Amino acid sequence: MSKTKKAKRPPNPDQIKKLELKQEQQRRSFRYTRFLPLRYALAIFCFSNLYWATNSLGGGFAWLIPGALFLLGSFVVLEQIKLLGLPTLDITDELKHTTLFFKVQLIANFFFIAIILSGFGYDAFYPFLTNYLTTRLVLAGIVSVGSLLAAFCLRRIAKIKTNTDKHYHNIIAMEEAVGKNKRR
Repeated sequence: MSKTKKAKRPPNPDQIKKLELKQEQQRRSFRYTRFLPLRYALAIFCFSNLYWATNSLGGGFAWLIPGALFLLGSFVVLEQIKLLGLPTLDITDELKHTTLFFKVQLIANFFFIAIILSGFGYDAFYPFLTNYLTTRLVLAGIVSVGSLLAAFCLRRIAKIKTNTDKHYHNIIAMEEAVGKNKRR
């Protein structure tokens, strides 16, 4: 009794096409997750600014600053969605609005930390909070954490633009493993 080997049939063209489509979808998804921390931070800032703006509506024109930050963040969300369809890792021109948003948010946070600690204008910008030292110190701490988050995001953007982030190297390794390395 001799054992005969079954000859492997060549893959079906439909199967090849499905496999290539699946691999391309995985590549795009993997590239898109490179921006995940930025999107989470953006969501935190957008909802914080929206909450702050809606609670400041009765206090004069102070709601305009968090409202403007919320609107700017909304435009950044559109930019982030556009990154999903990006077929390349070259994103040097793609994060303009994201960078602008985090810079403006950082500057606004420093401005509000000064207002919170000095007490000057506190009631106008935070009409929904009591003007006690304890409240102001806790709020200054929260806004300081927001400043650190914005600074972290700006640092992350700089690393992404120069392709020195860890995720870039993981993407390259994944694409080389698949056998299709499209760096640019």
